[in-house]
Parts: sequence; structure tokens; C-alpha cells
Amino acid sequence: MMVLNSGLDRTIKLWRITDGSLLRTFSGEGPMMQNALVRGLDISPDGDQFASARVDKKVQLWDMKSGELLKTFLGHTDYVMSVAFSPDRQTLVSGGGYDRSVRVWNIASEKQEQVLEGHQGWILDVAPLKRGNQNPAQSPLFKEDLGGLGILIPMKRLLKQPLNGG
Repeated sequence: MMVLNSGLDRTIKLWRITDGSLLRTFSGEGPMMQNALVRGLDISPDGDQFASARVDKKVQLWDMKSGELLKTFLGHTDYVMSVAFSPDRQTLVSGGGYDRSVRVWNIASEKQEQVLEGHQGWILDVAPLKRGNQNPAQSPLFKEDLGGLGILIPMKRLLKQPLNGG
């Protein structure tokens, strides 16, 4: 098992959990990390790529083995706090904390397919809903079904009233 983490030193590190070894450091060479903290990371379901959510309004897709920047997704108007792959790896979902939007990106075309707005506060996280593990109608966190891609948004500080309406 491996894990990615980002730090205030503007690097992303890839670790092997079983023995604690550092496998790779993705650092601030060129435009990769320059002047931009990474707030969110997600590894593709096949482990070949990872995505980063950055405070400079960018969502980026990287090759895990080579460290090469593959694509940059632009559209958020402020910090991007989180990013997640769909289970089929065809779509990225990003949550722009300060711009209060969730954006859905087609990875192949690099196009923004959907913008979900309506929160009164920052969006802290996004997570694709995997088919069969939860009924969206029973989830108070479910936002919308986009052709099989559900988006769960942890409400935490975002709600003005409790989830039970009370």
C-alpha cells in the first residue's frame, strides 16, 4: 500500500506504508508546485495517476511513475480544497473551498461538464458515491446524481441548520 501527502514545504511525497520508505518527492521544479500549496490529493482507482487540488485555483492530473504533469483543469475562481476520481476514472470532481462550487471535469476532453453551486460557506471535501454502497435518497449529504457519479459533500461548517431540519 502507498500513500501520497502534501505539505507546507510545497512538496508531494509518495510513501510505501508497509516499510515506511519514501518512494518519490514531487517538488517545486518549474510550474509544478511553484507558489502553490496543495490542499487535496486523490489517487486514481488503478494507481497510475493522481490529482491535486491547489490554492492557485488549479486542479492537476499527474503521472504517478514519471511525475509528469498530464493535464491542468481551470475554472475555479478561488482556492481548490479537494479533488476526487470517479470510480471509472473518467471524471474528476473538485471542490473549490472559497468559491463555494463543485466542478465536474471530463478527464479525456479536459472540459468542465458541470458546476454545482448553492453552498453558503466553503466546500471542504468531495467524494464520488460508489454505486451499491449507499442509497442517495437516504443520505442527507447527497447533492446530485450526474450519470452515475454521485457527489457527497461533508457539510460540517457549511450548514446553517442541522441535517435533521431542527
